[in-house]
Amino acid sequence: MKRKKGNAKWILVAIVGMAVSVFVIVYVFKGDNDSVMTCVSGINKGTIITEDNIDDLFEPEGSGNLIIPSDAVKDRESIMGKAFKYNVSSGTVLAEGMLADADSIGVMLNNPVVAGIRATDISQFVGGIIRKGDYIDISVIDNNTGECINVMNSVYVAGAYNSDGTEIEDGKGCAMLLNILIEKESESYLNSMLSLGTIRICRLERSENG
Repeated sequence: MKRKKGNAKWILVAIVGMAVSVFVIVYVFKGDNDSVMTCVSGINKGTIITEDNIDDLFEPEGSGNLIIPSDAVKDRESIMGKAFKYNVSSGTVLAEGMLADADSIGVMLNNPVVAGIRATDISQFVGGIIRKGDYIDISVIDNNTGECINVMNSVYVAGAYNSDGTEIEDGKGCAMLLNILIEKESESYLNSMLSLGTIRICRLERSENG
């Protein structure tokens, strides 16, 4: 009888051990499959995710002990080239709603507003070749001194329109009115500078603004 009880005891131990092993294996693999991206440290608004910094910004973490947003990021490839729309604190589970396309210039500005610039002569806008999505440098020729004054650099063009106000599409037409995206705090400065004289707009090549 003692031998039978001893055998039963070891059989029970073996069954329990196997059950624990299966649980651990299932848990580990489930954690790997359901891992999410969490922020290693605080990340500033406008930070762009690249191959060079992604491992410094995030670490994968099993979702078992976390409250996971429905749009949590699990695939690192899907966020390459994205930028943060606002500051994010350390330990935050990365969600798609925190990110935007890096060329959405609004993510780089704290308080963006749209300002309009109108040309009186098409030559002011580099022959009228500016389009939505371009970046421009803005300067003005002072009517009193003739001096060319640099006003703003690398400004994003949110819209380009011809002389009758029609938005330019597919490269057709010449821009005479531009809507640009700037910080609200810079709006009064821009208006005061443009009132000095003749506006000059220079379109930047893509390589000049990233």
